[in-house]
Amino acid sequence: MNRSASSASKYGVIVRSGGFIEDKTVVLSPDILAGLAAAPGHAEEHWQPQNDVLRGESILFDRPKDGGTLGYRSLRQVVTPADGMPQEIETPAAQLMHDLYSVTQSATELVECYRSYQRRLKRSQAEKEKLQTDLAELVRTEGDCRKEIARLELDVIAAGNRKAELELLPAKLTAEEQKTAELQIKLDAALQAAQDAEKAAKDDRKAVALKAVQKFMKSDFYCEEMKGRYNGGWTAAHRCAVKALTLTEDAWGKVEGSYEEGGHIDPTGMETQTFPDIVIQNADPRLLPDREIPESAYWSDADYSA
Repeated sequence: MNRSASSASKYGVIVRSGGFIEDKTVVLSPDILAGLAAAPGHAEEHWQPQNDVLRGESILFDRPKDGGTLGYRSLRQVVTPADGMPQEIETPAAQLMHDLYSVTQSATELVECYRSYQRRLKRSQAEKEKLQTDLAELVRTEGDCRKEIARLELDVIAAGNRKAELELLPAKLTAEEQKTAELQIKLDAALQAAQDAEKAAKDDRKAVALKAVQKFMKSDFYCEEMKGRYNGGWTAAHRCAVKALTLTEDAWGKVEGSYEEGGHIDPTGMETQTFPDIVIQNADPRLLPDREIPESAYWSDADYSA
């Protein structure tokens, strides 16, 4: 459905005359929605601490031409300190902010759609290669089966000849039956031994996989990576705090001092996420005891069977 905007909109909002807004609904797949999902929270919470915009507010319903102020409340927070905070803002500026939000949202959905299609393409290619491999294996198995059928046909002929001999030699029949029973016992024992060996090999590979994961989590590469993530988060917090609160070097030095004195250990009561102490304290994984790792993180029966 298309709707034409008009310069005669209520509240005196000036819009482009004759413009069209596409309202076609596209159902997004769960894979795409997962890429667009936001962190959990309540609708009445602020989306960003510095912006007067709640999580539950939508640009699709809070339109400036209908009296909505979401665009204005977002735009009013991006004025530079040199310009100062204006006392009022023209409605077209709020409309521009609303349009920018709409374009950003559409672009984000488009990118996630493209990424989803790329993932589906890769999965399809992998499935095609696997099917080709399975087909080749079936062809090879068919040839082996044909050879086995031919061999069994010869065995049937030989068995017929053998039966004739056994009918003439009843005494040997008992001996052959006893030999068959012994062979069956050996076969059962061999099958059981093979199953036990396969289970032992699987257990050994599982133990090796677990040991490899534990060793990697204590490797210098992994530990340095974790430290880099922690230090990167601290640097990001530094940039945001300095820019949002206009902190001086001395003021930020107090923050650094609080960290050195252990101020980051005790919670503040305003946190929305909870982390273990070893994460907050940036503990070196090499000095920690081995963690209990779920089997699904390092083992898959499907991979073992393949």
